[in-house]
Formats: sequence, structure tokens, C-alpha cells
Amino acid sequence: LLLLFYLLIVTLLFGYYVFFQESYGILVFFLYSLGTLIRRVYLFLKQKKLDEQVFSTKKD
Repeated sequence: LLLLFYLLIVTLLFGYYVFFQESYGILVFFLYSLGTLIRRVYLFLKQKKLDEQVFSTKKD
């Protein structure tokens, strides 16, 4: 999870660089990658939550 956070910071810095360069093609690609990353993190957390629920039901 720390690695994902690190990647997020890197992509944000890259995004600022791209924004100042005004390369809209790369900016669109950056936004798409960011969206994919956020979705991946969300799905990962959702899966983790489901796994925790399964473990709690197994205990009972």
C-alpha cells in the first residue's frame, strides 16, 4: 500500500511537469493512468474488506 502511495506521488509530480509543458496528449494519458490507479486501489481495498468479512464469519 505504501508502494501505491509512492507511485501516486510520482505520478502527481509527473502530472505537474506535463501540465507546465502543455502537452495535452500526455496529460490525457496521465489522467487516464491516475484514474486506473485510483480504481485499482479502490478495488484492492474493497477486496480486502470482503476478505476481512469472510475471516470474521469463519471465526463465528
